Amino acid sequence: MTAESEIDRGASVDKPTAKPARSLGYHRAFDSMFAEELNFVRARWEERSLRREACDSAPFDERELRGLALSGGGIRSAAFCMGVLQRLHIAGVIDRLHYLSTVSGGGYTGASLTWFLTQKANGGRRFGTGPENFPFCGGDAAGERNAVETPRLRTAAPVDGRAVLDYIRQRSSYLNPGAGFTMISASAIMLRSVLTSILAFTLLIAVVLTPLLQYKIFDLPAERFGLSLPAPFGHVDKLTWPTLIAAGLLLLLGLSIVIYSLVSGLPQVAERAYAWRRGYQIAAGRVLATALALLLLGLLAETIEYVSVRGLPLTGKDSVAFGGASTALGAIGGLAARAARVVPSGIVKRAIMTVLPPAALLLLVTGLGFLGHALALRAIGYGTAGIAGLMVGTAIYCIWTNINLTGLHRFYRDRLMESFMPDPGGIKDDEQAASTSADECYLADCCRKEDDGPYHLINTNIVLLGAGKARFRSRGGDSFVLSPLFCGSEATGFIETRRWLPGPARLAITRRHGSLALPTAMAISGAALNPRAGGDGKGPTKGGAISALLNLLNLRLGYWLPSPRKIDQGGAMLAYRAAPNFILPGLFQGLFGFRHNEEAHWLELSDGGHFENTGIYELVRRRVPTIVFADGSTDPEIALASFANALEKIYIDFNVTVTFDETADFTRMMRGMDSIKDVLSERLNFSDAGFAIGTIHYRATADRPACEGKLFYVKSTMVRKLPTALYSYKASNPLFPAESLADQFFSEQQFEAYRALGFALTAAMMEHIDSDWKDNVRKRPRLRAERAERDKFALADHLDLPYSWGSAKARWRAGARPSTPAGP
Repeated sequence: MTAESEIDRGASVDKPTAKPARSLGYHRAFDSMFAEELNFVRARWEERSLRREACDSAPFDERELRGLALSGGGIRSAAFCMGVLQRLHIAGVIDRLHYLSTVSGGGYTGASLTWFLTQKANGGRRFGTGPENFPFCGGDAAGERNAVETPRLRTAAPVDGRAVLDYIRQRSSYLNPGAGFTMISASAIMLRSVLTSILAFTLLIAVVLTPLLQYKIFDLPAERFGLSLPAPFGHVDKLTWPTLIAAGLLLLLGLSIVIYSLVSGLPQVAERAYAWRRGYQIAAGRVLATALALLLLGLLAETIEYVSVRGLPLTGKDSVAFGGASTALGAIGGLAARAARVVPSGIVKRAIMTVLPPAALLLLVTGLGFLGHALALRAIGYGTAGIAGLMVGTAIYCIWTNINLTGLHRFYRDRLMESFMPDPGGIKDDEQAASTSADECYLADCCRKEDDGPYHLINTNIVLLGAGKARFRSRGGDSFVLSPLFCGSEATGFIETRRWLPGPARLAITRRHGSLALPTAMAISGAALNPRAGGDGKGPTKGGAISALLNLLNLRLGYWLPSPRKIDQGGAMLAYRAAPNFILPGLFQGLFGFRHNEEAHWLELSDGGHFENTGIYELVRRRVPTIVFADGSTDPEIALASFANALEKIYIDFNVTVTFDETADFTRMMRGMDSIKDVLSERLNFSDAGFAIGTIHYRATADRPACEGKLFYVKSTMVRKLPTALYSYKASNPLFPAESLADQFFSEQQFEAYRALGFALTAAMMEHIDSDWKDNVRKRPRLRAERAERDKFALADHLDLPYSWGSAKARWRAGARPSTPAGP
């Protein structure tokens, strides 16, 4: 297959022509939203063309859309993607992108690029995607800071670009940046988050227990029912109404089994067997769940009673100490269970993850119960005033406390912002930013018509464990995109960003719409630690004891936001007049999982990698024919699990497949595939290549014909012909380039190693494409006479990922010569 035919096949997507149907800035379906989005992307492209010479920009064509996807993977992926961006910029590719799709760690770098493209550099000139104003100027793969010397670019790299890159590289340990922020600071914030949540749930338990204790619901003599409890509860002479009701429900459930068996032979039942079975199964499940909840409440009362008869008083300091100790042990156990997830797989880890989370949850719930019991008794002791004070105090604290601001999200978000989005004017001072104007850089104000760069899609996951649709429910979520024009998902619809989110003010009437900040969107996309969610929709945090612990301790990096659909239906509804709090949605949706679905008023957004970790999904949804994909995900065995998950989802949802050429197959990126077997290869476990080139097969739809595109895939792996320093770093750090995601405290050397790897592998891919094109040109005599003219073209034009040689040649003959950077 020739390079010409191969590239031509990737540029045949028909453009949608339908006018978008708007409904007050809300679109229920993706197609109508995309039509409006595409018009915006076109307008940005045409506005950019007006600012430049005619030969400096190709005309906009929806059939030749180009996108760059930056994968998740924490700070490791951010560094790797930085190198990829630099090399693509030198090739002129960044200047020709329409879309940038980022997930998690790749979004650190992607959001940083979007931020700087809205800013002015020193001297008042704007940052852009040209050779003279790119914010992340790059030298060669070794990272020289001096003048850049390449066939394409012979000019000194801008001081601003070098300074930006140095600033970020030297602050890659973003959670421990110094200047007053240390691991002690992070620990203090985590402690604040835990204690805030413990206080809230203690108050809520006290409110529930107060009427039960006041009206002696727990004081039900066992002798009245002729019962005597066996040892070790022989000294307990009281049952509880919750226990009695639970026993009654269980008895009712048992009787239903007998009744169900007896009536199963009736003709009427046989005729309606399915409907009756289904109704019975649903009812039986709800009865059992209610009985178990009441038994838990009764067990708490029985435990308190048992401790009492053993000599520990129910009031006073001893009871509080007992509950506090149990709560503390449960919280410590929960933190330990979270930390144990990074322990290498094995029998020890399985044992820890099997025993520790349930034990920690039991201790935590027991402790909270004792603390709530003691607080309820104290309130009852003060009479009506005490009870009223408890009720009012609990309502004020639990409703007024914003769980988005009191959890870990805000600390994580602020540290990322300070490291990746500094004020350009303060970069030369080389100090840790005390504040940055990025804090008020709203997503709706990014990617404006006057800004260079691609349109940014920030990928997140919406938690939908209780979704009405089986597809969302089985995956545990759906792709939820945050972008400057629209935010939303297939499950919730898409709302115009400017009229969506309320701002930081408490009351809806004082909130500013469209106030979702770019740093907040970046942090949501990287919210890897979150209950009811896990990588690629899997993992222990998706449910069970660990998820319950994370909810009770408020250990979440995710974010609660109002539903686009509900905002469109009712505007500033009552549910949004208070901030997301410990009652709504924290208690009912967060802890109990009630209405954790697409119909809820509040939506929980988490790491985009909890749905799909590559960023490819949303580009394929838009039928982008040319996709460059930088993969810095967690993949120590190079099993390509995230990529496989993306391929599965785009096939199931869009009927799109990807195939690879034999000369650039993705299996060559797997560890140990190096064709040369020597000591160095065996010691460093080389892959045969760090890139792959595939063909995207778009099937025909109702309004679009079938077509093909190209996927250029760069993977962080060790290969031959890398800078020497990388082999030395690999020998000293055997896990490189797949060090643990738990390591978010990169050194300058560590960041540079991943950046240099991304730069080198991308350069190798571009060289492969170039040599492949030249080989095919030599086989075609009619093009030999024009090779001199071809040499005038920039790499991005004569390989020009989406353009064929024929189209580039036609544009040259027409007088619109492809751009080449100016010399010194």
